[in-house]
Amino acid sequence: MHKGRGLLRDDGREREREREREREREMQDMLLGASETIVSTVEWAMAELLQHPDIMVILKDELGRIVGLGRLLAEDDLPQLKFLSAVVKETMRLHPVSPFLIPHESSEACEINGYSIPPKTRLFVNVWAIGRDEGIWESPHVFRPSRFL
Repeated sequence: MHKGRGLLRDDGREREREREREREREMQDMLLGASETIVSTVEWAMAELLQHPDIMVILKDELGRIVGLGRLLAEDDLPQLKFLSAVVKETMRLHPVSPFLIPHESSEACEINGYSIPPKTRLFVNVWAIGRDEGIWESPHVFRPSRFL
């Protein structure tokens, strides 16, 4: 009997330790989630550039002209790096980090493209489909950063 009471006390401390470990895991997920989105975009950009060496040459030339080899890229350089910006935008168009935007809820009844949307309707925006919509983009499956210049 005495042994059982001791286990209950230890169990309370163990539960608190487990809650603390869970909070740590949640914080890691939040921090890693933010960096994983950046890593994913960079990986897709590199994959596209490797498949399109002509586009990589244009980007390399722009970086060489504006940044050069003697220093690191600075934040002040970014407004001048128009083609780099176009490469990032085109990468995100073709390979969004998440296929859907954060859901939105209609505050009142409305109509979108002929569809009646009642109030309090949860709406999901499919970014992946928008990025490949032939009604919006010419040759939507082609990696073409120049469309953003």
